Parts: sequence; structure tokens; C-alpha cells
Amino acid sequence: NPVKPESPVKPESPVKPETPVKPENPVKPETPVKPKNPVKPENPVKPETPVKPENPVKPENPVKPENPVKQVKSV
Repeated sequence: NPVKPESPVKPESPVKPETPVKPENPVKPETPVKPKNPVKPENPVKPETPVKPENPVKPENPVKPENPVKQVKSV
């Protein structure tokens, strides 16, 4: 087979000029720190609720005498 003439060398694609470097995003100034919620003055101390006298102690239920032991009926 006759040698095919070499395909003509394509000229290299022209070098693209470099994309210009974008300047980095300019540094945002820090968001100013919001002052924390201002400290609320503590709730003013409520005057103590007057102590209710405790329920008067009920006298203990008198101990009922135990049920007298029923005699076991013999079977």
C-alpha cells in the first residue's frame, strides 16, 4: 500500500492567555460581636411568704389492739 502522506501537523491550539487571577474575596470585616444580652438585674427578692404554721401534728391514731388471734378450728 502506498504510504499515506502524514496528515499535516495541526498547529497547536493557540495558548489561551491565563485567566487573570481573581483577587481573593476581600476579607469581610468580622461581624461586630453583639454584646451579650445585658445582664438583667436579678429579680428583686420577693419578701418571704410568711411561713404558714405547719399543720398541727395530728395525734397518732391510737394503736388498735391487734385482732385477737382467732383460734384455728381444727379440721
